[in-house]
Amino acid sequence: MSRSKTGLNEPFYQWLDEVRRAIRKEKELKEKLRYYEMKLTSCRGITYDRIGSASTGGNERDLYYWLDKVNETNIQIAKAQATLQEYRLFFENLEPQQQMLLQARLNAKAFTKLNSKVDRNERTMIQSLMNSIVRQYESVLKKK
Repeated sequence: MSRSKTGLNEPFYQWLDEVRRAIRKEKELKEKLRYYEMKLTSCRGITYDRIGSASTGGNERDLYYWLDKVNETNIQIAKAQATLQEYRLFFENLEPQQQMLLQARLNAKAFTKLNSKVDRNERTMIQSLMNSIVRQYESVLKKK
């Protein structure tokens, strides 16, 4: 979402942005992880014939480099998955109408289409339904 939300509902919309980012980042990070693991498996192993010899220095650096990349990516994936798990738990506690609206809201293009096709009364109903979702989110936030 490009524009910033202000007001009382700002934490909710920031959280939705985080969820949106986590969905996108998780896919990217899993692809990176596969690449890094492939690079890691193609590294030459450390030879223990002559410990401290100059020939193993480069191999060790390469191995440590790719190990660090794999570790960093796993940490980022875990953070994204934690955000998505939090979203799923929240989503499961909503009513079916609220779930549909939240799913459309998560997909900004679908929400814009939905909002453009409805009349004023329906838009008011959508807004009140969205406000009820925000209130539920705030109640969950207070429990933390």
